[in-house]
Amino acid sequence: MTEKIKVGVLASGRGTDLQSIIDASESGRIDADVVVVISDNKDAFALKRARRHNISAYFVDPKGKSREELDGEIDKILRKHEVDLVVGAGYMRILSSWFVKRWYGKLINIHPALLPSFK
Repeated sequence: MTEKIKVGVLASGRGTDLQSIIDASESGRIDADVVVVISDNKDAFALKRARRHNISAYFVDPKGKSREELDGEIDKILRKHEVDLVVGAGYMRILSSWFVKRWYGKLINIHPALLPSFK
């Protein structure tokens, strides 16, 4: 038996995509466990969804921080939870280039728009 993939989710809002991932994990449709949810919005419903499922939930305050500083805090949390895959599920911030390089091949983003259209 192989170990399940440990997933860390970045979310800024309601967390409907997060809920779909949690549901798929709990039903066995995907061989993964969501182990941590991180938000840049203290009022994000995604944090409540995580707590309802006994998933560690963190608010990382972006105020007064550079993109690199904020991503550094997020990176520490992800490494603390030994995350294998990072999922941006409605995360409304642009990730720094070093963060994307650090998690290269282990980072996916769910986004409802064609990103090149909004540079």
